[in-house]
Amino acid sequence: MAKAGIWRVRPAGARDAGRAVNFERLRDAIDEEEIGDLDEVQGPGEARWTTVAEHPVTGPLVPRQRRVVVREEEQAESDLTPMIDVTFQLLIFFMIAATYTIQKTLDLPSAQPAEEAAGAVTMQELERNNIIVAIAADGTVRVNDQMVPHDQLVDRLQEASRQAQHSELVLDVHGQAVHDVVVQVLDAAGAARFEKVLFVSRVKPGRPADGAAPSADASSGT
Repeated sequence: MAKAGIWRVRPAGARDAGRAVNFERLRDAIDEEEIGDLDEVQGPGEARWTTVAEHPVTGPLVPRQRRVVVREEEQAESDLTPMIDVTFQLLIFFMIAATYTIQKTLDLPSAQPAEEAAGAVTMQELERNNIIVAIAADGTVRVNDQMVPHDQLVDRLQEASRQAQHSELVLDVHGQAVHDVVVQVLDAAGAARFEKVLFVSRVKPGRPADGAAPSADASSGT
């Protein structure tokens, strides 16, 4: 490539036409560091601007130590945009994948020993005047002795409430029933607008006679 002729030099990042110099002046300016390694040059007859360090003519004029510094600066200016994009994508993924379960607590009223005898009633009396919802150990739910799927509890309770004379709901819960099923039944009772919910606590004050129905202690709850 010809060195003779007019060269043009401009600062790094500039977009102007630069200033005109001859090759001897350009070489001296590079050696004296008046022109930086990242400044741009345009040789005679060239249409493309190239940095001093990368130009095939001016590149060898840059001292070796300065060329090493230029490469280190270029490496230090790596683009962090892809890393930031990946970080945000991972953050969004974990936010969507994370699930939070709110555990409901259920405080059941306990019957007092002194009140057991006075409040004891038979199951026949409860069934005659109230709506009985029985929850078995396996999670099966029966409304007035009829099995009801969990997703139909609200409709069935509303229908039973319209047919009954009272709006009281009696829960007969097995001791090993699943807690979530009990909460689901209570939610359905609230949706069906039951004003009062009774919990049955079965007691055996003595061995019942043959044919006698077991007694039940009804403890109220809301």
